[in-house]
Amino acid sequence: MLQGRSIAGPTLVPLWDTLAPGLPAAPHNLHRLRDPVHVGFELFTKDHTGVLASIAGFTAVALEHARYVTWLEGENLRLNEVINVEHGMIGESLRMREVYQFIGRAGPTDRPVLITGETGTGKDLAARAIHQNSP
Repeated sequence: MLQGRSIAGPTLVPLWDTLAPGLPAAPHNLHRLRDPVHVGFELFTKDHTGVLASIAGFTAVALEHARYVTWLEGENLRLNEVINVEHGMIGESLRMREVYQFIGRAGPTDRPVLITGETGTGKDLAARAIHQNSP
C-alpha cells in the first residue's frame, strides 16, 4: 500500500511519538535530509509498517465518518425543505389539513385573526404562516 510513496517531514514526528513510543525512530531524522520528499519505503521496519497500518485504519474511519456527516447534512437540508412546504408545520391528519386550509383562506385577507390554543401547539407557526400569506 505504501510502496512507491514518499513520507516526509517533521509533521510525522509528534504523531509517531504518540503512536509508537520506544520504536526505532527512522522518521525523526527525515526533516534533516536534503530531499525528505523522496524517502523510500525501505527505511521503515516491520514495526513501523504496523504503526502506519494503524494510522491508515484511523484515517479510513475518519473518512467514513466525514462522508456520513456530509450525507447527514444533505439529508437534513432535504427534510427541512419537506417540512417547510407547509410553513414549517408538520402533520397530515384531517385536523391539520383543516388548519392548512384556514391559513390559506385567512392569509390573503386584511382581517385580524385570533389564534388560541395550549402552550406548544404551534400558534406561532400558524401566525407566521398567515403573515407570510398576507398581502
